[in-house]
Amino acid sequence: MRQFDSEDKITKVAQWLLLVNCLDDDGNLINTIPPSRTKLHNMEHCQCAHIETASRFSFSQTWTHDKVNQYLQNEVFPLAFGYVNSTEKGKGIGIPSFPWILISKERLRYDVVNIERPNGNDLA
Repeated sequence: MRQFDSEDKITKVAQWLLLVNCLDDDGNLINTIPPSRTKLHNMEHCQCAHIETASRFSFSQTWTHDKVNQYLQNEVFPLAFGYVNSTEKGKGIGIPSFPWILISKERLRYDVVNIERPNGNDLA
């Protein structure tokens, strides 16, 4: 499957993190402090992070939300999303076919980005 066209603005990311069960009932982050290096290593071992392997993944700023969602679920975190998509448990936050939200890191803390359907430009 071809990921990029010649006009795409390709963006590489230093880290991809999948924070599991980190939202409260209102959709806010329970903990806004980034994980330690040890925790990041453990997350990568569990396939919930790409730090050493992050350079394998890049995205286009021109991608739609559907394309970003497909890329995250099929390329970046296939095992985790495979599990999420096979169960109906959880808090029901977000759209069921898009079981993720965008989180940004600013000034050494994480925050939920209030965009309903983030696209490639929002990820950049």
